[in-house]
Amino acid sequence: MKRINRITLLLRQCARYLSLLLFCLPALYSCSTNVAGGSEIGNPVIVTGTITTDGITPAEDARVLLIPSGYNPVEDDSVPDYVADTTDERGEFRFTGIDSGMYTLFATDLRHGTRVMVFNVAVTADSVTLNPAVLLPTGTIQVNFSTQQIDTVSGYVFIAGTPLKSRVGSTDKLFLDSVPVGSIPAIEYMVQGDMQSIVVIEQSVSVAESDTAVVTFSYKLLFLVTGDTVDFDTVIEYVDGLDDTVNYYAFIHREYIEEIDTGMQVITRTTEGFTPADTTGIDMVFMAYSVKLSQSMQVLFRNLDKPIVVSSPSLYPQLAMTGPVEGTDWGIDNEYRIIIMDSQHPIAGGMSGTVFGTNIARMGWGMQSTDGVQIGDAPSPPFHTFLFCYSPGDMMVGTSAPARRVGFFGQETLLAEDGIALLKNCVLWARDGT
Repeated sequence: MKRINRITLLLRQCARYLSLLLFCLPALYSCSTNVAGGSEIGNPVIVTGTITTDGITPAEDARVLLIPSGYNPVEDDSVPDYVADTTDERGEFRFTGIDSGMYTLFATDLRHGTRVMVFNVAVTADSVTLNPAVLLPTGTIQVNFSTQQIDTVSGYVFIAGTPLKSRVGSTDKLFLDSVPVGSIPAIEYMVQGDMQSIVVIEQSVSVAESDTAVVTFSYKLLFLVTGDTVDFDTVIEYVDGLDDTVNYYAFIHREYIEEIDTGMQVITRTTEGFTPADTTGIDMVFMAYSVKLSQSMQVLFRNLDKPIVVSSPSLYPQLAMTGPVEGTDWGIDNEYRIIIMDSQHPIAGGMSGTVFGTNIARMGWGMQSTDGVQIGDAPSPPFHTFLFCYSPGDMMVGTSAPARRVGFFGQETLLAEDGIALLKNCVLWARDGT
């Protein structure tokens, strides 16, 4: 009788263990390792592909990453394990549990120092098979710094959507080594911990095998006009009889700006066909007197968190720099001279008293808000303000300044020597505030 009871008890215990095992099997299966090392994270999307060494021969044991396109190697954590895999003997990799979206395929053969990188990999279906990718010898990107202000402690150059980054350091150049060959969408700079500091150094950089692509980190000033953008070789040599473009004097002003600093790149654009994308990678905007802005462009530039120098008073109200009433809030005076009201301000550059701003009596003015700094006025009644500025956060008209703003008197006119100096000081002050 006791023997029968022991057998019955044993059978009951086995039944309980079997029941527990059957209950756990789904969980154990879901945690199992996938083919070629991929891991599930709960999403059913599967991405597969093949890595080769020459287009035919499988690349075994290559390290493969599938990185979200928005990944920032400076700010984000290390690439998680679930987007890392190792190819098998057939050169195949597999990722299971990938969210839909855009990715970068980044593969490395550590034994031979070869790599391949494919941008804009779209994962939109339940099962995605990528085209075979070929490992190749890598190249290098050399970034030269001109006079751009760089954070030598926390500044980094990086390629978004990849693990590639390099700290600036104390030299005037840095290198991104072991970069896969091909076209890199953008090389970017940022100060670690400050997402607002991201700047596009260069777009569409081509990297060749065992070669060095050189890019220069220059300060990019967008010189905006409306109408003709013909680039004269030496426009300042033109005489009045040949000024057959509405931007004749604007181009002369541009030449003075280009004299400021060889590290500053001046890019001329017209407002015709202008889109918000045209401000990408731009560090500053100079609006020539000819500029006319559509309603959408007014909103764009009013909120742009980049410094703007404006030389057309009709634009002041559109950018919230003055009130809207012509003749009361802004206008044009027939005046040559300007009296410096704040000789200590950097834009004044040490000038004081009455100076000559132009050689043609035509100077724009604007009545800035109480937060603006009044730098130069007309020397006689009604004492309109020819030169004023705002710092970030200053109240303009109905809004605060998102970055430095300067109202400059230059109209359709030739600048006198003092006017040229003031123009350059305006650009320098606006630039140094970024």
